[in-house]
Amino acid sequence: MKPRQLPWKRLLLLVVVAALAIIALLPWAIGDTSGFRQRVAAKLEGWTGGAVWLTGPVEVRYFPDISIRAGIEIAEATRFPYTVSVSAERAKVALSLSDLLIGRLTIESLKLREPKFKIVAKDDDAPAKTAGKLLTELYRTTPVEVLEIKDGEVEILSGGGSQKIAHLNARIDAGRSAELASAEGSFEWHGEPVQFALKTKLAPLLAEDAAPDATVPVTFDVTSPILTARLKGRAGLRPSLHLAGDMRSAIPDLRKLLKWSGIAELDGPGLRDFSANGRFEASDGALTFDEGRFSLDGNEASGLLMIGHKADRPRVEATLAFGALNLDPYFPADDAKEATTDETVEGTDEDAAEPAKLADMPAQSAGKARLFDWPLVRWIDTDLRLSASSVAVRGRKLGGGAFTLSSNHGVLVGDVGELELCGGALSGRLRLDISEPRARGDLTGHLDKVSIESCLALLGEDLPFSGTGTLKGTVSSQGQDWGQILQNLSGNFRVFAEDGGLPIDVAALMDDDGPLEGVGWAEESDSPFSELKATCHVGSEHIWCPKLSLETPTGPISGTGDIDIAERSLNWSLQLLHRDDSKADATPVPAQKQVAIRGPLAQPVIGRVNAGTAGVAAPAIAPPTPVTQN
Repeated sequence: MKPRQLPWKRLLLLVVVAALAIIALLPWAIGDTSGFRQRVAAKLEGWTGGAVWLTGPVEVRYFPDISIRAGIEIAEATRFPYTVSVSAERAKVALSLSDLLIGRLTIESLKLREPKFKIVAKDDDAPAKTAGKLLTELYRTTPVEVLEIKDGEVEILSGGGSQKIAHLNARIDAGRSAELASAEGSFEWHGEPVQFALKTKLAPLLAEDAAPDATVPVTFDVTSPILTARLKGRAGLRPSLHLAGDMRSAIPDLRKLLKWSGIAELDGPGLRDFSANGRFEASDGALTFDEGRFSLDGNEASGLLMIGHKADRPRVEATLAFGALNLDPYFPADDAKEATTDETVEGTDEDAAEPAKLADMPAQSAGKARLFDWPLVRWIDTDLRLSASSVAVRGRKLGGGAFTLSSNHGVLVGDVGELELCGGALSGRLRLDISEPRARGDLTGHLDKVSIESCLALLGEDLPFSGTGTLKGTVSSQGQDWGQILQNLSGNFRVFAEDGGLPIDVAALMDDDGPLEGVGWAEESDSPFSELKATCHVGSEHIWCPKLSLETPTGPISGTGDIDIAERSLNWSLQLLHRDDSKADATPVPAQKQVAIRGPLAQPVIGRVNAGTAGVAAPAIAPPTPVTQN
């Protein structure tokens, strides 16, 4: 044997002797299997705060690591909030060899195969408030370095029923022996797979010598067909758990996510593609983007967004500035005759289908619980402040404006401030209470100096009226279906218009040469007026105007009449006075013409009462009781 080989052989001999000594000492260190099982169970009981049993045959292995294999059951784990029980028929508890030799029991890893967890879901914010204390206690007392879960199942008990997280696979490293703590894995919830990965440093935050204001870096990733998100920031525990940093998130279908997460099951158009990016802060159960960038159904906005809880209800607050706001995704994609929540469905071009009549809207079907079936309004409180440089509805582009929208326990309030509309401006307020099956609503509106032609076109009405108009009024109603809403409409409004034209041939109606048979609207607004005033009331499914006056070049026109909202028909009586411009005072002559307008709104019959329409009289309906605005 060469002399230089002796040191290596002696070293190898020492290693072998040491290994044999360790193997010889292991049975002494472990003791009998029953006692060892009790020591491991007691260690886990001290960590979980509950009762722990190692069940079934207990097997102690010495290679490749020192471990104990058995079934496990955990009950009443007080240090794990809302946990009812944990059980697994196969579990492996790997022990630290060096600690075991000096009489100390340290669990290097706990591996659970096909475990079953039972937890109770409670609607409170206790976990958020106590997270710091809970994490600190668990970290400082845990005997487990690494927890591994293979194909686990989590049963969530709530309200007499249960839901399950399936195929849970996770590896959680507390980071006590390594600087970096981590949690990564996957699970399946309601048929959708989810992958997650978390990396952070716990020691600077949870150790006994941690600074009160300590924060640690955190990265978190979630990947799923239902949601993708990545955040990077810093986390702290005092005064409560908080996290701040940058986030990028994308949701392909927001309605599907709400259903998948159990918040609400929604049907209808819109609320699909959503993304949120930017700086965020999460604390006290609220997620806030101070200067975020958002996209919803193709509409991009920037500003503030907060999602959280207030009292016992979810709450969303936002102050967002949109560029072009397209509302088309929130209207049904079917044809224009489909029932909608508007009085008319606006056409997008001349070939569009005829606008739907309010009377065509069906009564509420037996299978539908509410007229306005908007679960988000009933379940989530909101305070939204929105602005847009332009608004598009059904292919028609409106101007810019500012809006506020708030909801509280099923009561929705919306305010519009100076929305550019039809060359003028729209402002108003809508209050809608849908907390009960019988919806109640109030609308106050002001149209200021709008183009009558543009507004009629926006409503899908092909009528040759022209001018600049102003309307102020308020209406209210209540009901469980559209028929009741229409029947219970009531309110008042005033109309003022100037510098316009009527689709009535006033000159022909004033001409005494021969009778004038009944005709319809003129093809053009060829009878100008300088001023139009009307006072109207809404009720009994009619708009009744007891006072109408116009100033025209040929003389004043006055009248009274009504519009049948459901049938979209007219019944008006007008008096035309002739002004003799040859006289200095241009006073009307005593003679006047009485004209009747009756029939469908699209094309009524117009004629002099003494020329084939003598049977036409003023509206026979009783005028509704005027509504006094508070």
